[in-house]
Amino acid sequence: MQIEKNINSIIWDKFVEQSNQNNIFCKSIYLNNLNVKYENYVLIDKDKRILIGIILFDEKYSLIDVSTFYSGLILAKNITSSHKQTEVCSFFIEKLTKLRKKIDIRVHYNSNNIRSFQWHNYFDEEKNKFSIRPFYTNCLNIENFNKNNLDKSLNSSRLQEIKKARKNKLESKISNNVNILDQLNKLTYKRERSNNEKILSNQIAEHSLKNNYGSLLITEDSNKEPLAASLFLYDNNNCYYMVGGSNPNKRSTGAPSINIYDHIIIFIKNKKKVVDFVGANSPQRGYFKTSFGGELKIYFEIKI
Repeated sequence: MQIEKNINSIIWDKFVEQSNQNNIFCKSIYLNNLNVKYENYVLIDKDKRILIGIILFDEKYSLIDVSTFYSGLILAKNITSSHKQTEVCSFFIEKLTKLRKKIDIRVHYNSNNIRSFQWHNYFDEEKNKFSIRPFYTNCLNIENFNKNNLDKSLNSSRLQEIKKARKNKLESKISNNVNILDQLNKLTYKRERSNNEKILSNQIAEHSLKNNYGSLLITEDSNKEPLAASLFLYDNNNCYYMVGGSNPNKRSTGAPSINIYDHIIIFIKNKKKVVDFVGANSPQRGYFKTSFGGELKIYFEIKI
Protein backbone atom coordinates (compact mmCIF):
# COMPACT_ATOMS: atom_id res chain seq x y z
CA MET A 1 0.00 0.00 0.00
CA GLN A 2 1.17 3.52 -0.73
CA ILE A 3 -0.03 7.10 -0.45
CA GLU A 4 -0.83 9.26 -3.45
CA LYS A 5 -1.43 12.99 -3.30
CA ASN A 6 -3.76 15.19 -5.35
CA ILE A 7 -5.34 12.52 -7.50
CA ASN A 8 -7.54 13.62 -10.40
CA SER A 9 -10.68 15.40 -9.15
CA ILE A 10 -12.98 13.20 -11.25
CA ILE A 11 -11.50 10.05 -9.69
CA TRP A 12 -11.61 11.62 -6.23
CA ASP A 13 -15.25 12.68 -6.56
CA LYS A 14 -16.28 9.23 -7.78
CA PHE A 15 -14.52 7.65 -4.79
CA VAL A 16 -16.40 9.98 -2.42
CA GLU A 17 -19.74 9.29 -4.10
CA GLN A 18 -19.31 5.54 -3.80
CA SER A 19 -18.43 5.64 -0.09
CA ASN A 20 -20.66 5.60 2.98
CA GLN A 21 -19.22 9.04 3.82
CA ASN A 22 -20.46 10.67 0.63
CA ASN A 23 -21.00 14.40 1.24
CA ILE A 24 -20.90 17.69 -0.66
CA PHE A 25 -18.07 19.16 1.47
CA CYS A 26 -15.57 16.62 0.15
CA LYS A 27 -16.52 17.19 -3.49
CA SER A 28 -14.44 19.28 -5.86
CA ILE A 29 -17.34 21.54 -6.83
CA TYR A 30 -17.52 22.77 -3.22
CA LEU A 31 -13.82 22.69 -2.35
CA ASN A 32 -12.75 24.65 -5.43
CA ASN A 33 -15.01 27.52 -4.44
CA LEU A 34 -13.41 28.08 -1.03
CA ASN A 35 -10.36 29.97 -2.33
CA VAL A 36 -8.24 28.03 0.15
CA LYS A 37 -5.47 25.70 -0.95
CA TYR A 38 -6.20 22.07 -0.22
CA GLU A 39 -4.84 18.64 -1.07
CA ASN A 40 -6.37 15.19 -1.21
CA TYR A 41 -4.43 12.19 0.08
CA VAL A 42 -5.38 8.61 -0.66
CA LEU A 43 -4.03 5.19 0.22
CA ILE A 44 -4.01 2.75 -2.68
CA ASP A 45 -3.40 -0.99 -2.74
CA LYS A 46 -1.25 -3.00 -5.17
CA ASP A 47 -4.16 -3.12 -7.66
CA LYS A 48 -4.36 0.71 -7.67
CA ARG A 49 -7.68 0.69 -5.79
CA ILE A 50 -8.31 3.55 -3.37
CA LEU A 51 -8.80 2.33 0.18
CA ILE A 52 -9.05 5.55 2.16
CA GLY A 53 -8.77 9.29 1.63
CA ILE A 54 -8.96 12.70 3.29
CA ILE A 55 -8.88 16.40 2.45
CA LEU A 56 -6.24 18.55 4.13
CA PHE A 57 -6.11 22.32 3.84
CA ASP A 58 -3.05 24.53 3.77
CA GLU A 59 -1.30 24.22 7.13
CA LYS A 60 -1.63 27.93 7.89
CA TYR A 61 -5.39 27.42 8.29
CA SER A 62 -7.33 25.64 10.98
CA LEU A 63 -10.74 24.23 10.09
CA ILE A 64 -12.43 27.06 11.96
CA ASP A 65 -10.97 29.41 9.33
CA VAL A 66 -12.39 27.40 6.43
CA SER A 67 -16.06 27.40 5.41
CA THR A 68 -16.38 23.65 5.34
CA PHE A 69 -17.71 20.83 7.46
CA TYR A 70 -16.63 17.22 6.85
CA SER A 71 -13.15 16.73 5.35
CA GLY A 72 -12.57 12.99 5.83
CA LEU A 73 -12.34 10.10 6.59
CA ILE A 74 -13.51 8.52 3.31
CA LEU A 75 -13.37 4.72 3.27
CA ALA A 76 -13.86 2.31 0.39
CA LYS A 77 -17.23 0.60 0.78
CA ASN A 78 -15.72 -2.89 0.67
CA ILE A 79 -13.77 -2.26 3.91
CA THR A 80 -16.52 -3.40 6.25
CA SER A 81 -14.90 -5.03 9.27
CA SER A 82 -13.85 -2.75 12.11
CA HIS A 83 -10.51 -4.59 12.34
CA LYS A 84 -9.73 -3.93 8.66
CA GLN A 85 -10.82 -0.30 8.98
CA THR A 86 -8.49 0.24 11.92
CA GLU A 87 -5.63 -1.59 10.21
CA VAL A 88 -5.88 0.41 6.98
CA CYS A 89 -6.42 3.72 8.79
CA SER A 90 -3.47 3.13 11.14
CA PHE A 91 -1.16 2.46 8.21
CA PHE A 92 -2.49 5.58 6.46
CA ILE A 93 -1.93 7.76 9.53
CA GLU A 94 1.63 6.53 10.03
CA LYS A 95 2.50 7.45 6.45
CA LEU A 96 0.58 10.72 6.48
CA THR A 97 2.17 12.08 9.66
CA LYS A 98 5.55 11.76 7.97
CA LEU A 99 4.33 13.92 5.07
CA ARG A 100 2.42 16.56 7.02
CA LYS A 101 3.34 18.37 10.24
CA LYS A 102 -0.27 19.32 10.83
CA ILE A 103 -3.41 17.23 10.30
CA ASP A 104 -6.78 18.83 11.00
CA ILE A 105 -9.96 17.04 9.89
CA ARG A 106 -13.61 16.55 10.76
CA VAL A 107 -14.71 13.02 10.09
CA HIS A 108 -18.15 12.26 8.68
CA TYR A 109 -20.64 10.75 11.13
CA ASN A 110 -20.47 7.49 9.16
CA SER A 111 -16.77 7.29 10.11
CA ASN A 112 -17.41 6.26 13.69
CA ASN A 113 -14.41 3.96 14.08
CA ILE A 114 -11.64 6.39 15.02
CA ARG A 115 -9.57 4.05 17.19
CA SER A 116 -6.56 4.34 14.88
CA PHE A 117 -6.32 8.03 15.82
CA GLN A 118 -6.69 7.24 19.52
CA TRP A 119 -3.99 4.60 19.27
CA HIS A 120 -1.44 6.65 17.33
CA ASN A 121 1.82 6.68 19.36
CA TYR A 122 -0.16 4.94 22.11
CA PHE A 123 2.85 3.36 23.79
CA ASP A 124 5.19 6.33 23.48
CA GLU A 125 4.39 9.10 25.95
CA GLU A 126 7.02 11.39 24.43
CA LYS A 127 5.40 11.55 20.98
CA ASN A 128 2.49 13.66 19.81
CA LYS A 129 -1.04 12.34 20.11
CA PHE A 130 -4.18 13.31 18.24
CA SER A 131 -6.64 15.54 20.04
CA ILE A 132 -10.20 14.32 19.48
CA ARG A 133 -13.29 16.45 20.10
CA PRO A 134 -16.84 15.14 19.73
CA PHE A 135 -19.55 17.18 18.02
CA TYR A 136 -23.13 16.51 16.96
CA THR A 137 -25.27 17.07 13.93
CA ASN A 138 -28.96 16.30 13.43
CA CYS A 139 -30.05 14.17 10.48
CA LEU A 140 -33.64 13.70 9.35
CA ASN A 141 -34.26 10.70 7.11
CA ILE A 142 -36.91 11.84 4.59
CA GLU A 143 -36.74 8.83 2.27
CA ASN A 144 -40.33 7.74 1.54
CA PHE A 145 -41.55 10.72 3.59
CA ASN A 146 -44.61 12.81 2.82
CA LYS A 147 -46.10 15.89 4.49
CA ASN A 148 -47.88 13.78 7.13
CA ASN A 149 -44.63 12.04 8.10
CA LEU A 150 -42.90 15.39 8.46
CA ASP A 151 -45.71 16.84 10.59
CA LYS A 152 -45.46 13.84 12.92
CA SER A 153 -41.70 14.30 13.30
CA LEU A 154 -42.03 17.91 14.55
CA ASN A 155 -42.09 18.61 18.27
CA SER A 156 -45.08 20.46 19.69
CA SER A 157 -43.49 23.93 19.82
CA ARG A 158 -42.28 23.71 16.21
CA LEU A 159 -45.70 22.55 15.06
CA GLN A 160 -47.31 25.50 16.84
CA GLU A 161 -44.91 27.92 15.15
CA ILE A 162 -45.79 26.50 11.74
CA LYS A 163 -49.51 26.76 12.46
CA LYS A 164 -48.92 30.37 13.49
CA ALA A 165 -47.10 31.07 10.21
CA ARG A 166 -49.98 29.63 8.20
CA LYS A 167 -52.44 31.75 10.18
CA ASN A 168 -50.30 34.80 9.34
CA LYS A 169 -50.50 33.79 5.64
CA LEU A 170 -46.74 33.59 5.16
CA GLU A 171 -45.54 32.19 1.85
CA SER A 172 -42.19 30.71 0.82
CA LYS A 173 -40.68 30.82 -2.64
CA ILE A 174 -37.49 29.67 -4.30
CA SER A 175 -35.20 32.61 -5.07
CA ASN A 176 -31.78 33.48 -6.47
CA ASN A 177 -31.57 36.75 -4.54
CA VAL A 178 -28.48 36.22 -2.39
CA ASN A 179 -28.70 39.79 -1.11
CA ILE A 180 -31.91 38.98 0.78
CA LEU A 181 -30.26 35.98 2.43
CA ASP A 182 -27.23 38.05 3.38
CA GLN A 183 -29.29 40.89 4.84
CA LEU A 184 -31.48 38.56 6.89
CA ASN A 185 -28.42 36.67 8.10
CA LYS A 186 -26.88 39.97 9.17
CA LEU A 187 -30.05 40.90 11.08
CA THR A 188 -30.06 37.56 12.89
CA TYR A 189 -26.99 38.26 15.01
CA LYS A 190 -26.51 40.97 17.59
CA ARG A 191 -22.77 40.45 17.23
CA GLU A 192 -20.38 40.94 14.30
CA ARG A 193 -20.66 37.98 11.95
CA SER A 194 -17.69 35.67 11.51
CA ASN A 195 -15.88 35.59 8.20
CA ASN A 196 -17.29 32.12 7.56
CA GLU A 197 -20.87 33.32 8.09
CA LYS A 198 -20.30 36.08 5.56
CA ILE A 199 -18.78 33.67 3.03
CA LEU A 200 -21.66 31.21 3.38
CA SER A 201 -24.35 33.82 2.82
CA ASN A 202 -22.50 35.40 -0.11
CA GLN A 203 -19.82 33.46 -1.96
CA ILE A 204 -21.05 29.93 -1.25
CA ALA A 205 -24.68 30.91 -1.78
CA GLU A 206 -24.00 32.57 -5.13
CA HIS A 207 -21.75 29.76 -6.45
CA SER A 208 -24.09 26.96 -5.36
CA LEU A 209 -27.13 28.57 -6.98
CA LYS A 210 -25.30 29.19 -10.25
CA ASN A 211 -23.94 25.64 -10.33
CA ASN A 212 -27.11 23.82 -9.31
CA TYR A 213 -26.11 22.40 -5.96
CA GLY A 214 -27.81 25.04 -3.80
CA SER A 215 -31.40 25.97 -2.95
CA LEU A 216 -32.44 29.33 -1.49
CA LEU A 217 -35.92 29.75 -0.02
CA ILE A 218 -37.36 33.12 1.03
CA THR A 219 -40.42 33.42 3.28
CA GLU A 220 -42.51 36.59 2.89
CA ASP A 221 -45.55 38.12 4.53
CA SER A 222 -48.65 39.26 2.64
CA ASN A 223 -46.89 42.56 1.85
CA LYS A 224 -44.03 40.67 0.16
CA GLU A 225 -41.61 41.65 2.91
CA PRO A 226 -38.89 38.99 3.36
CA LEU A 227 -39.00 37.64 6.92
CA ALA A 228 -36.79 34.53 6.76
CA ALA A 229 -34.44 32.75 4.38
CA SER A 230 -32.39 29.56 4.28
CA LEU A 231 -29.71 28.15 2.02
CA PHE A 232 -29.38 24.38 1.64
CA LEU A 233 -26.77 22.62 -0.45
CA TYR A 234 -27.59 19.25 -1.95
CA ASP A 235 -26.18 16.30 -3.87
CA ASN A 236 -27.88 13.19 -5.24
CA ASN A 237 -29.26 12.00 -1.91
CA ASN A 238 -28.51 14.53 0.83
CA CYS A 239 -29.43 18.12 1.72
CA TYR A 240 -27.32 20.31 3.98
CA TYR A 241 -28.61 23.29 5.95
CA MET A 242 -25.84 25.82 5.46
CA VAL A 243 -27.01 29.25 6.57
CA GLY A 244 -30.20 31.11 7.33
CA GLY A 245 -31.52 34.35 8.68
CA SER A 246 -34.65 36.09 9.88
CA ASN A 247 -35.90 39.50 10.91
CA PRO A 248 -35.74 39.40 14.74
CA ASN A 249 -38.71 41.77 14.97
CA LYS A 250 -40.88 39.33 12.97
CA ARG A 251 -39.85 35.98 14.44
CA SER A 252 -43.11 35.78 16.37
CA THR A 253 -44.87 35.28 13.03
CA GLY A 254 -43.40 31.77 12.78
CA ALA A 255 -41.33 32.72 9.71
CA PRO A 256 -38.09 30.84 10.59
CA SER A 257 -40.00 27.62 11.27
CA ILE A 258 -42.19 27.64 8.17
CA ASN A 259 -39.17 28.51 6.04
CA ILE A 260 -37.24 25.37 7.04
CA TYR A 261 -40.42 23.29 6.96
CA ASP A 262 -41.25 24.39 3.41
CA HIS A 263 -37.66 23.75 2.33
CA ILE A 264 -37.82 20.18 3.64
CA ILE A 265 -41.12 19.65 1.78
CA ILE A 266 -39.34 20.67 -1.45
CA PHE A 267 -36.61 18.09 -0.80
CA ILE A 268 -39.20 15.40 -0.10
CA LYS A 269 -40.83 16.15 -3.46
CA ASN A 270 -37.38 16.01 -5.11
CA LYS A 271 -36.82 12.50 -3.68
CA LYS A 272 -33.88 13.38 -1.45
CA LYS A 273 -33.09 10.94 1.36
CA VAL A 274 -31.46 12.78 4.26
CA VAL A 275 -31.53 16.34 5.60
CA ASP A 276 -28.30 17.05 7.48
CA PHE A 277 -28.78 20.14 9.64
CA VAL A 278 -24.98 20.55 9.70
CA GLY A 279 -24.25 20.81 13.38
CA ALA A 280 -26.35 20.96 16.54
CA ASN A 281 -23.77 22.17 19.02
CA SER A 282 -25.12 25.34 20.62
CA PRO A 283 -28.20 25.41 22.87
CA GLN A 284 -30.58 27.57 20.83
CA ARG A 285 -29.62 26.48 17.33
CA GLY A 286 -29.26 22.90 18.49
CA TYR A 287 -32.82 22.91 19.85
CA PHE A 288 -34.20 24.56 16.71
CA LYS A 289 -32.63 21.94 14.44
CA THR A 290 -33.63 18.91 16.50
CA SER A 291 -37.22 20.20 16.82
CA PHE A 292 -37.83 19.11 13.22
CA GLY A 293 -37.25 15.50 14.21
CA GLY A 294 -34.40 13.28 13.13
CA GLU A 295 -31.54 11.64 14.94
CA LEU A 296 -28.43 13.06 16.56
CA LYS A 297 -25.23 11.84 14.90
CA ILE A 298 -21.82 12.17 16.50
CA TYR A 299 -18.81 13.24 14.47
CA PHE A 300 -15.27 14.12 15.51
CA GLU A 301 -12.76 16.89 14.97
CA ILE A 302 -9.29 15.35 14.98
CA LYS A 303 -6.00 17.29 15.11
CA ILE A 304 -2.31 16.72 15.57
